[in-house]
Amino acid sequence: MEIYTDGACHPNPGKGSWAFIVVNNNTLLHENYGLVEETTNNRMELKAVIEAIKYCEGKSLTIYSDSLLTVNTYNEWMHKWVKKGFKKKKNVDLVKELLELYSPEINLKHIKAHNGHIWNEYVDGICNKSLGLDFCPYTELFC
Repeated sequence: MEIYTDGACHPNPGKGSWAFIVVNNNTLLHENYGLVEETTNNRMELKAVIEAIKYCEGKSLTIYSDSLLTVNTYNEWMHKWVKKGFKKKKNVDLVKELLELYSPEINLKHIKAHNGHIWNEYVDGICNKSLGLDFCPYTELFC
């Protein structure tokens, strides 16, 4: 099973959205999103991954995110931050929630944003549409 996540904020900081989709054999199985009145883009990227993991609890997953910060936080940094007491780190509440959901069965991979990958563009479109933004590259297909 593959998961694609995204987060958006307009303006940044400002009103934000997060979204994830579940795909199996190139077929969309599920999508979900949420809105937050006052937030940042980085928080929404983290929130999208958290919500995706919660939805697919206990399953082996590959999660694709166009946020290198989110991918590196999950794959490399958050365990080091615990040892250092999260000194001078942002979004500690979300990182701690991500830590509680950590599993070696979950693989986060970076995918380049706005590169034409259909599922990455789809989840980006969900975020933009939920914020009332016109930018949605696949409007005629999805938005």
